[in-house]
Amino acid sequence: MIDKLIVDPAENVGVQMRENQVIFHSSDATLTSNLVEGQFPPYEDVIPKDADKKMTAGTVDFLSAIKRSSLLTTEESKGIRLQFSKKGLVLSSRSAESGEATVNFACKFEGSDMEIGFNPQFLVDALKVVASDEIELDLSAPNRPGLLKGGANFLYVIMPVNLQ
Repeated sequence: MIDKLIVDPAENVGVQMRENQVIFHSSDATLTSNLVEGQFPPYEDVIPKDADKKMTAGTVDFLSAIKRSSLLTTEESKGIRLQFSKKGLVLSSRSAESGEATVNFACKFEGSDMEIGFNPQFLVDALKVVASDEIELDLSAPNRPGLLKGGANFLYVIMPVNLQ
């Protein structure tokens, strides 16, 4: 949200902290946000640690493959199927009205073959903000969350979706 507040990257942005608020000021706008009160839950507990499968790929290339494979998703069929093997990755989506989309994607994959479904929009949202040229997707099972890593400071937990 703050990035939309700043028109000129060289412009100074004022930050003001209050007891339960943070306020950002620019020459064009002011953004106010309430701070969450209470004890924040230990986020480390939801980060998957038991992954035995790992996919490594270029960030921009993987983002493009996700977007292409999700062209035929609908409100009813929001998920895309990712089929990992030593040969690479096959991404697919299916819509009763529009047909099927399949994208073959070259990547490095370590571990046993696996098929999992994800909401493509969640992957796109993460991949658009990764600053690293290469990403890693750690997986353990089709019904367990995946962990997307982008450089030393980017972790993104993504929950799988059930695909019929």
